[in-house]
Amino acid sequence: MMISRKLTSTTHIFIAACQFVYIYTPVHEWRYGLPVVQCLTFPLLLATGLWLFIGRRLYGVRRAQRPPSPLGEAKG
Repeated sequence: MMISRKLTSTTHIFIAACQFVYIYTPVHEWRYGLPVVQCLTFPLLLATGLWLFIGRRLYGVRRAQRPPSPLGEAKG
C-alpha cells in the first residue's frame, strides 16, 4: 500500500506542476494546450487527489508520532 501511495502522491505533484507551468507560462497560448489540460491532466489530478484522500480515510494512514523529547516538555 505504501508504494501505491507514494506513486500516487508523486503523480499528483507532477500533474499539478504541469498545470502550474501551463497556467503561468506562455504555454497557455499553445493551440493544443487547453485540450491536453482539460482532457488529460485535470481528470488525472482529481483522480489522484481523491485516491489519496479516500486512502487516508479508509486505511487510517496517519503521520508518525514524534518520540518524546529527552529534555521533557518546555515550561514557560
